[in-house]
Amino acid sequence: MSVLIRTNLPLEKLLEEMFSAGSRTDFPDRNANFWIRYINIKQWIASKYYQNAGTGLARDGERFTKHDITHVDDVIETAGYLLGMPINGTNSANFTLLHPYEIYVLLFAILLHDAGNAKGRGGHELEVTMIIKEMGELPGLDSVHRKLIASIARAHGGRTPDGGKDTILHAIQEPIACIGQLTIRSRMLAAVLRFADELAENPNRADDQALKKPYTPSESAIHNLYCKIIRSRVDFQVRQVQLSYLIEKERLNEEFCYEKGNPGTILLVDYIANRVDKVDRERRYCNKFMCQAGFGYDSIKVKLEVQDENDNILEALETDLADEGYPPAGLPIKEKDSRFDGRKLRDKHCGSADERKPAASRQLSWLSLLRSFQKKFFPGE
Repeated sequence: MSVLIRTNLPLEKLLEEMFSAGSRTDFPDRNANFWIRYINIKQWIASKYYQNAGTGLARDGERFTKHDITHVDDVIETAGYLLGMPINGTNSANFTLLHPYEIYVLLFAILLHDAGNAKGRGGHELEVTMIIKEMGELPGLDSVHRKLIASIARAHGGRTPDGGKDTILHAIQEPIACIGQLTIRSRMLAAVLRFADELAENPNRADDQALKKPYTPSESAIHNLYCKIIRSRVDFQVRQVQLSYLIEKERLNEEFCYEKGNPGTILLVDYIANRVDKVDRERRYCNKFMCQAGFGYDSIKVKLEVQDENDNILEALETDLADEGYPPAGLPIKEKDSRFDGRKLRDKHCGSADERKPAASRQLSWLSLLRSFQKKFFPGE
């Protein structure tokens, strides 16, 4: 059964306009209609995968937040705002600096990024290559382009082989991919996808069933409640992300399970604090790749309000998270690359300590050795 899809989100409309107004040489195949191709891919992946994401995620008895095609639309919309697309009548010209094919690649990667949840949560980001292969001729791209798009989608989550979270550098070897005459800033696109996915939490993602008491399973409630109470906004003009939370007073005293197999509990405000810290880490991480193209974000403004049963505000907290002060020391360069060593380079190119001595000095040294030898073995001479 086909799923009804939207194709009028700001970033999608930009692709349609750029394809209609631009040169066909802006795309890998000048004879193909990449706008129609995008619509067909979105319809296929929505019906084949995102329609079944809920079933895949529920295999272990959990009730995750929604990962259907509406979540994909939220990520597309947020990605557009991160790139300076119009919001409330204001916009930046920065988004027009994107190459038309970069927009297509970003949209395709966003369509792919959570599709693997239809087969289960664990390792879902690794399913993207197989999903592209399953599309057959639908993408109409050769293996080089498919591999690039898959790597961008894969980098949105998961872990590196050593257990780290630096998946963008691990998944995408080159910051800029040059394929024929096309230039794609692949790491920047991966960072936009990843940060947009982090910011795409909203009340529509919450599974209301998971919030009915008694919570079943118990660890699902806190994640869905978080979606219920968050409002986020991207302000491209001031390079800021704004997060707002409205909490009912009775929720302050409630303790929540938050991790399967972990008997510990957490208060709602503490969970929010953890999530805000994670958003800020993602901001700083993704900025490394986005700032080079003019899309970085300097701060996160956080607002938390507590209200009573009559909607009276009992508490209002506000704070900003930003990069402040002199940065802490990183790993010393000598530990990253042992070749950055003055003694090693000196000995390699200038010789040993003895070889570096002037000739006259070396001659005196030999004379001294000779005299010492004579005194020791021929003391009477």
